[in-house]
Amino acid sequence: MKKILFISYLFLGLINLSYAQEFPNKTVHLIVGSGADQVARLLGERLSVTWGQAVIVENRLAAGGMVAADTVAKSAPDGSNILLSSSAYPLLQATRTKMPVNFFEDLTPVIMFSRSTFILVVNKDLPVSNLNEIIELAKKTKEKGGRGLNYGSVGPGTTSHIAGEMFNQEANINLTHVPYKSFPAAVTDLIAGELEMIFAPLSSVLPLIKDGKIKAIGVSTEKHDPYLPELTTFTEQGYPNMTFVGWNGFHVSSKTPPTIVQKIYQDTNKIISDPTFIAKAKQMGYQLVSFNPKEFSDLQDKDFKKFSAITKKANIKVD
Repeated sequence: MKKILFISYLFLGLINLSYAQEFPNKTVHLIVGSGADQVARLLGERLSVTWGQAVIVENRLAAGGMVAADTVAKSAPDGSNILLSSSAYPLLQATRTKMPVNFFEDLTPVIMFSRSTFILVVNKDLPVSNLNEIIELAKKTKEKGGRGLNYGSVGPGTTSHIAGEMFNQEANINLTHVPYKSFPAAVTDLIAGELEMIFAPLSSVLPLIKDGKIKAIGVSTEKHDPYLPELTTFTEQGYPNMTFVGWNGFHVSSKTPPTIVQKIYQDTNKIISDPTFIAKAKQMGYQLVSFNPKEFSDLQDKDFKKFSAITKKANIKVD
């Protein structure tokens, strides 16, 4: 029996070694599960040149990106299927009871290459300019028998929903959640005054802020955002627990040999360090960073713990 087990482990080891020695020896698929299609295509072009293989970008956005994650998790662990992941995945794991794949057990983080700022924006006529004024107004309208204030999201369990609930918990208020089927629909109502506020990726609302159609209140990052350097952070306004960032990165099947993981990391890191690539990504609104597999793993674990605590307290579950 021991001999059979030894032979089995040896056989599996040889398969992994074969994968590692040959990568990349065929077409590579970058499978987009959640956003960042533009930067995926930009990276795909450069990785194709680096690897001497075709790199095809495929959008599989169904089920909140879980179809993409499941595809990569169950693919051959040879690096030929790479998930373009986002900060939405730890949130999905925290809010779903039925999952086709376990994001933390079935997938391995390779590199986090971009981060995005979330920003709280309000209707331009709302008489507030910071978090404390929103809190005061929310409490006053409730005390006077009004409906209070509301905030929009792009659906239950999404980042914009959980960010609003995080604000409720940190400020001890009760903003009403209004889910929308799409971000443009929410923004249309925000501009019209049917919606008071929404937490959104900065890149998606920056033109509206610049045009004066909506008003910016604060940013979710620890430091000021380079696109709106004058805007204060939530931490500076007295709410450090509301700090969070959006991110994009690469994941592969958890059975992928470490040598392949390291090669994908090193080659991608080299590309995103190139000044020409940085300039193109900046034009698209992406802030490039480089987290190695360990740093990336630590961040996604931290996100999961944070989101889990918020959703558990608010009893948020999406199936």
